[in-house]
Amino acid sequence: MQAVVTLPTYKLALPSLLLLCSSTAFAQDYFSLFHEGSETKSKAGAGTIASRNAPANYYNPANLIEEKRGTSPYLSLDFLTFNYSYEIEGYDSVAIKTSSPVPFLGVTWQSESDFPVAFSALPIPASSGERKIEKLPTLKFAGDSESKPVLMDVTTKGEGVSLRSSFGVAYKVMTGLGVGLSMTYGSSKGSTTAKTHGGDEDLMIDKTDTTTYRFILGVRASALRGTLNSGLAIHLPAVSKSKGSTQYPALAGDAKAPKSGSYKGPMTIGLGGNGEFFGFLIPFGEVRYTNWATLRNQKQDQVLEQAKVDYFNTTDIIIGSDFKISEYKVTFAYGMYQSYIGDGVMKSESEDDKELIGMEFQNMTGVAHSNLALGFDMPLWSGRLQTGLMYISGERDVWNKGRGYGHYELSILSVTASTSFAL
Repeated sequence: MQAVVTLPTYKLALPSLLLLCSSTAFAQDYFSLFHEGSETKSKAGAGTIASRNAPANYYNPANLIEEKRGTSPYLSLDFLTFNYSYEIEGYDSVAIKTSSPVPFLGVTWQSESDFPVAFSALPIPASSGERKIEKLPTLKFAGDSESKPVLMDVTTKGEGVSLRSSFGVAYKVMTGLGVGLSMTYGSSKGSTTAKTHGGDEDLMIDKTDTTTYRFILGVRASALRGTLNSGLAIHLPAVSKSKGSTQYPALAGDAKAPKSGSYKGPMTIGLGGNGEFFGFLIPFGEVRYTNWATLRNQKQDQVLEQAKVDYFNTTDIIIGSDFKISEYKVTFAYGMYQSYIGDGVMKSESEDDKELIGMEFQNMTGVAHSNLALGFDMPLWSGRLQTGLMYISGERDVWNKGRGYGHYELSILSVTASTSFAL
């Protein structure tokens, strides 16, 4: 079932596709799905209380006060298998599938002054991130309610080298109490090419250069000689800025239209805790609340479009336990992500109340999902070796204006090995 459209219709359909393809930069925080560090993965993402060393910068920088004095490098390698699909009635399912190793390098340094510092930086060849999406139903902005989505084949790939990094500091206020501040930063360049399904001619070539940063405030408190611990983290809204150009070869040849944009949101508050009982049992839990109200500005051909998008508010709940056996530790955990996601209605306050197509698609963090995880921790030389296995699965039906219900499915399998040691 494929809609037949003319070139004028393409011109209306492609801007919506442009929003869709830029939604990775605008609509997601990948770390909220994939997590950093074996400790956090083995605990189903409970990083507010469990993150250690440089990965703590992404969850709760106050956890850095638990690091030993001196310099401690941190290395990890994550093997990730990722599947995400979206289907609307009458059309084939659109799927994104990828498998890729994801490395992480960081270091923590703590002086005698109880003022630990953590840093991570990892340049990644962006060309390794190419992916293809076939038969993507794309709805134009304008037109009558009977219009059919256009089926597109879309290819996205990185260009040059992308960078993700973090910097965090913490301070031990007193015995059993620490505070921390961190900033995470990412930069990437990418391109998106779109054509009608089965066609040979490129209808759109979009290039975007994006930078994103976020600040995180954290507190960690301990009592009874460290047998009871709690953590509080406030993830301030992520801020992204982008610039680039869009080209429509079928309509305007080699002419390129400059564009720029910015995005702000969402904000998350996390509260976690753990306790040690009987010398071997360490249960833990975490609750996170996220406000998905976002603000997006996009300038195309000197026309500024502003839109406040109210997604929904979500709650994540994670429970689990560590089991200590001599110097070894085994972990089991279960997480319920987006356990409450409201009505899921997207509201746009843009000038002409247009539907922001594509902000729905690829918004994987908007799919309620469960997270099963287990881990193993053992001593290794002057440090420790941790391994974590995490499986995420979920699905959701969402009402899409003009298209009826869309069905989303998400599954991720992650296997991670990491080591930290003192120099």
